[in-house]
Amino acid sequence: MKKVKKSNWGGGKVTKVAGMNLTPMNEGESILVNGKPVTVKPKAKPKEKTLKQLHDECKKRNIGFMTTWSKTALIKRLEDEDKKDEEIQGLKDLIKRKENSYNILATKPLLEAKKQLKKNKIELEGYENRIKKLMDEKFELMQKNKPIRQEIEQLEVLIKSLI
Repeated sequence: MKKVKKSNWGGGKVTKVAGMNLTPMNEGESILVNGKPVTVKPKAKPKEKTLKQLHDECKKRNIGFMTTWSKTALIKRLEDEDKKDEEIQGLKDLIKRKENSYNILATKPLLEAKKQLKKNKIELEGYENRIKKLMDEKFELMQKNKPIRQEIEQLEVLIKSLI
């Protein structure tokens, strides 16, 4: 969900969506935000706001200020904070794009390795099945040869007793 942020500290009213400037909006004009229409309501221009309103805005946005500052100083401080917020958002977006591109680059070798691993597992299962069959055949032969071995042992004992 993208957050709509309205800033009017500078010269004109501009609506920002996730750090991107849109066309200046006129009062009463609507845009869609999260699938719902939002109408721009008339706001007091910064120069028309009282010191108390500017102080409240600074407190609401956690911006440090001195109570002795003039109206122009508070407006300048708010404008500077808007610029800083835009720069930070731009850097965050850049970092996200870089992370996504690194993830894509790192994923290709991993996918190839995963395919090779799957192929090796299938081959290993084939060898394991073959070994199991050979072990079963060996066991069957041992079972068949058991009576013959016993007979041979009896004959050897008989031969020794004759000698």
